[in-house]
Amino acid sequence: MISMMKKMRRCVIATLLCAGMVFSGCSTIGQTAGAKADGKHGAAASDRIPLRAGETVRVTLVPPSRATQPTEYKVTVKEDGSIALPNFPSIPASGKTCKELEETIHSLYVPDFWTSLGVTVEPDARFFYVGGEVNMPKRHEYFSGLTLTRAIQASQGFTEYANKKKIRLIRASGKTEKVNWNDAIDNPQKDPVVYPGDTIEVPRRVF
Repeated sequence: MISMMKKMRRCVIATLLCAGMVFSGCSTIGQTAGAKADGKHGAAASDRIPLRAGETVRVTLVPPSRATQPTEYKVTVKEDGSIALPNFPSIPASGKTCKELEETIHSLYVPDFWTSLGVTVEPDARFFYVGGEVNMPKRHEYFSGLTLTRAIQASQGFTEYANKKKIRLIRASGKTEKVNWNDAIDNPQKDPVVYPGDTIEVPRRVF
């Protein structure tokens, strides 16, 4: 009898623990800005890297009413550094992280349009491109702390025909910078930071 009671007690405790894990594991997009699941987004690079002109982000607005479906907008940061959403054609975005942009959007819609609102902002894609005379010319996934020399190294270095003195760094905005590899290696101040959407072109040496 005592043994059976112990087994029943264990079953009840196990059931309660499982229920607790289920409820604690369930999450919804928060009703305040920046409410994201910590395991997935808490330390994401997108929460640390500022947005720039030419980047595309996905903005999801979740109204408090369950009868209203969440709405997702795919918007590009314009040359003036802004994005456009319904009722707000010009929202400052350039220089903000995704989390900071969430807070900005939330403050615009609440409480004038909604009593509460869930907002998430995620980059549509974050890549950089390396082409020309490198051993692995292709699109690469962006990583924090990226510079031109690191980007070249991520592309397995130069081919034997590379002109290392006239590397072009083409920004997402279209602006072009010329970089000398030898200068960049010798002086970190001349090793420019590479941002999402940037393209590096290594020209062919003229013999």
